[in-house]
Amino acid sequence: MIAIDTNILVHLLTGDDIDQVNRVDDLLSSNTAWVSRTVCLELAWVLKSRYKLPQSEIAQAIQKLLQGENLQFEDETELEAAMELAMDGFDIADAIHLCCSPSHTLPFVSFDNDLIRKANLLGFHVESPNFN
Repeated sequence: MIAIDTNILVHLLTGDDIDQVNRVDDLLSSNTAWVSRTVCLELAWVLKSRYKLPQSEIAQAIQKLLQGENLQFEDETELEAAMELAMDGFDIADAIHLCCSPSHTLPFVSFDNDLIRKANLLGFHVESPNFN
């Protein structure tokens, strides 16, 4: 098993450099690759900021990667849930933060009122900081 960096997945998804895409294909055909959730978070950021992809396409791309045979993800179940939230309009980073937190045992705290409203409608316990 190997662990991979964000740029490996960027080239795999975008096909922007055929030589590197071929090298990634060779790498993944002969290895199982471990992908951290921070790599997924950075991947979403790169695809949004550099490649200008819409959130729904990014979430679909990450969902496709989660189905990959030679890819093993940290917090795979939580990332799948996060991509479902992203498909429903959640910001991808917020969805990853929320789904990968121990939200079933701890409240999730944010100043982002939109996140608080959306998450609470779905049954998460998200609140604004209270400084009493």
